[in-house]
Amino acid sequence: MLVRQTAKSADEIVWAINPRNDTLHDVVGYINHFAVEFLHTADILCRVDLPNHVSE
Repeated sequence: MLVRQTAKSADEIVWAINPRNDTLHDVVGYINHFAVEFLHTADILCRVDLPNHVSE
């Protein structure tokens, strides 16, 4: 479990420093994924309501 969490944290850092992810669209997608995953782990149901199109 510790190795998996460490690898996940490293992936998150690499994603954050990658300049190709410097768009609003990418950040919204990342926050959406993070929220759903985090709340699912805590056994909390959530609904994410995002626009179909996010302007650049």
